[in-house]
Amino acid sequence: MKKIILAVFLLVCCARAGHATVLTFEGLPAQQIATEYGGLVWNNMVAVNTTSLSFPSGLNKGRVSGDYVAFNYRSLEASVSMAEGAFDFYGVFLTAVWNNNLSIDVQGWRNGSRVYDTVVTVGADAPSYFDFNYQDIDAVTFKSYGGVRANYIGSGTQFAMDNFAFKPVPEPGTMALLGLGVACLAVYGKRRTYRTEV
Repeated sequence: MKKIILAVFLLVCCARAGHATVLTFEGLPAQQIATEYGGLVWNNMVAVNTTSLSFPSGLNKGRVSGDYVAFNYRSLEASVSMAEGAFDFYGVFLTAVWNNNLSIDVQGWRNGSRVYDTVVTVGADAPSYFDFNYQDIDAVTFKSYGGVRANYIGSGTQFAMDNFAFKPVPEPGTMALLGLGVACLAVYGKRRTYRTEV
């Protein structure tokens, strides 16, 4: 029975540590993304169903999975953060909405200090995946600028994003509990082995 309890405990801890979560923005209302979406706080990002658009743009071209993408409202700097704790930001698909050769400055922040800074260039014809691998951050910001107007009716420096991949960083207490569980399981297994040998 003790072995079963320890095994369940380990499974819960491992599930909490978890694999990457990929946010696809599917089914969100066409408005600024709510702060609770995906367990993250979103600022200046809007979700849109691209099948409802009556004009071609990088929004349509930026779809990777499903019909929805997110974009930075009015070309403003956008941010994604955690209310508490930290996360690992793995990567995301980015597409320019109106301008080819659009630059996007993607910065990772920890406790108010910039710890990562990468500038990427995207086009308005197809999404590009960027593997950022920003570890143990509490916020990531996206600032878009420049580029040359593509053959679309609109203008501006908006970008579209899809399939935002991240994973919350387990709190130190969770990892300590996981280590304790493994140690208890090892001791219990050793005691049981010793008893069967006698």
